[in-house]
This record gives sequence, structure tokens and C-alpha cells, in this order.
Amino acid sequence: MQGNIRQLQETLSTEEQDNPFIKEKQRSLEDFDNSAEPADDTGPEVVADQREIRSTVTRNLQKAGAALSVKTLEVGDYVVSENVAIERKETVDFVNSLIEGKLFEQISNLTRTYEKTILIIEGEGLFNARRINPSSIYGAMLSISMDFETTILHTRDAEETAALILQIAKRQQGKDKKPINPHGKKAAPILSKQQEYIVSAIPRLGPQAARNLLEHFGSVEAVMKACEEELREVKLIGPKTAARIREVVCSEYKG
Repeated sequence: MQGNIRQLQETLSTEEQDNPFIKEKQRSLEDFDNSAEPADDTGPEVVADQREIRSTVTRNLQKAGAALSVKTLEVGDYVVSENVAIERKETVDFVNSLIEGKLFEQISNLTRTYEKTILIIEGEGLFNARRINPSSIYGAMLSISMDFETTILHTRDAEETAALILQIAKRQQGKDKKPINPHGKKAAPILSKQQEYIVSAIPRLGPQAARNLLEHFGSVEAVMKACEEELREVKLIGPKTAARIREVVCSEYKG
């Protein structure tokens, strides 16, 4: 019996060497484990928004060895490279922002400034926070992920959030530890992208809805002039969104 097993192992080993599809070693969890790396004098740089300074996350980042600096960020809560910014939402804050209509505006502003954007939802009880319909939460998360192309990650507490931010920073900065431009470095968009940005700046409008409106009406001007009935003919534009567009376009500016 043992001879048969040894023969099978030798055969499999030979096949692995001869098979071009499995010559490259498959990556394991060890390849993603930074804890095994030798300690450095200073950790990766992390820029935190001044509103985060009293959070447990920043204290855990300092404790973990991050080179933490605090600045007033126009968008986002943490910046780990000139390309990557992170928005952190505790579960209650996530739901409140969704109900108040602030969530998509924040994510939209984030994606305009940085090439890669990440939303960290921190804490348990997301679906019990305000007794909101779970389908609304799932819908919001799908829109953030697919329409705004923002990665959503979940952590249990502030300690896990800090560890995750540190991991992202290490991955982005590498061994060179390039200095961070906290204001982002997104390339100037072409005209069509600028048009999409203008339309998607309206609260509750994601990039896909903005594209649908522009494809339907043909220009930013035509979108802004459309009445509610015409707006509702466009895919992803419901009565509430159509009413919101008209409110933004027609309301008197009060400064």
C-alpha cells in the first residue's frame, strides 16, 4: 500500500514538472502576510483627515508603526498613495448617510479625485442599525461597487480597520515609500468624462445613471432642461431622482 502511494506521489511530481500550466507556483496566504517581513524603522505613510484624529483607528495606526500625518482632506478619510483614498464608515454612519442622501455624493467626490477608491464599513449589525430594508443596503453597496467602481471592505472594529489600512498602504507604497500627494493625481478627464462628472454631481446619481441621461438627451444642457416626465423615461431614473434633479436645477441659489 505504501509503495503504491509513493509511486503515485512520484508520478504527480513528474506531471507537475512537465505540465506548463502548473509550472508557476500558486500563490498562498503566506505571500500576502506582511507580518513575516523584517521590521523597519518607520512604517508606511498614512494621511488622515483631521476629523479622524480622535478616532481609535488613528491611535491604532500609530501603535502599529505607521508614519501618520493629519491634514484637512477635501474628500475621504485616509490617503495611502497619490492614487488611493479610503472612506471609513461605521455601520450606523453608513446607514445614516444612505438615508440622508449624503453617501453617494461622498463616494462620487472620492472617485473624481482618486484613481482607486475604497470604502471600509466598520462594525457589526449593519442590517439592524436603523431597521432599514436590507434590499436598500444591498442596492447601495452594489451601486457603490459597480457604478462608482469602489472597492467595499468590511472590518469588525477600529483595530481591524487600522490593520487593513496599514496593509493597503504597504502594498501601495512598496519598499520605496514614495511620498504621498494627499490631493490625488487623477488625470484630467476627456470631454465625455467631464460631462458625466457634471451630471453625476447631482446627489443620488451614479456614473451609470449619468451616462444613461447623456446618451438619452445628448448633452448636459438637454439633461438640465428636461422635465420630470422626460427624466423618468431614462433607465435608472425613478420619480425621486427625477424630482431631485429638477430641484437642484431650478432652486434659487442661496449661498
